[in-house]
Amino acid sequence: MKKLSASIGVSAISLIFAGAALAQTNAPIPAAPNINTQVREQIRDTVKAVTPAKPDTRPLEAAKRKEVEKRAQGLVTSSEKIIGNTEKQISRTNELISKFEAKGASVAEAKRHIGLAVTKISEAKTKLEEVKSAVKAIPTATNPRDAVKTVQDKIAEFREVVKESHVHVVEAVSSLRNAVVRMDNQTPPTSVQ
Repeated sequence: MKKLSASIGVSAISLIFAGAALAQTNAPIPAAPNINTQVREQIRDTVKAVTPAKPDTRPLEAAKRKEVEKRAQGLVTSSEKIIGNTEKQISRTNELISKFEAKGASVAEAKRHIGLAVTKISEAKTKLEEVKSAVKAIPTATNPRDAVKTVQDKIAEFREVVKESHVHVVEAVSSLRNAVVRMDNQTPPTSVQ
């Protein structure tokens, strides 16, 4: 036991002197690499090289497929309702524009926004058709998970277009309100006697 501790002591002292000598020469002290980390990295690289990345092509179970189709169809139905409601808002706003235009209000800005809203709604209808075709492709897809992801992406695009349309409807109503206020401020008040 004494020989072991003495040899460890001598080794430690020689390492200290070697470190001091290297420190005086400003040479970098080589650090011992972490062997476990290197071995793990080599194993990971080997496993990645041996196993090719495969897409998940497991077929959906029949019950799961029906559930996915039902949810996707629900998204399509709600999207159609959103388009219908936005078209109703556009129609009501057009009626108000006509009414206040007849009274002499400046409605050019409101008409411009309604025109943009109508354009965005037609674009939303096109996006909805893309969603419908993507939903129809889910049951026959070779990779159902990618098909569902495609539907989600198409729905997100549809929602963005509908949001833009709604913003234009709100801007049209706001500019119409401002036009009516300006019109009211320009008409002279009637005097009461």
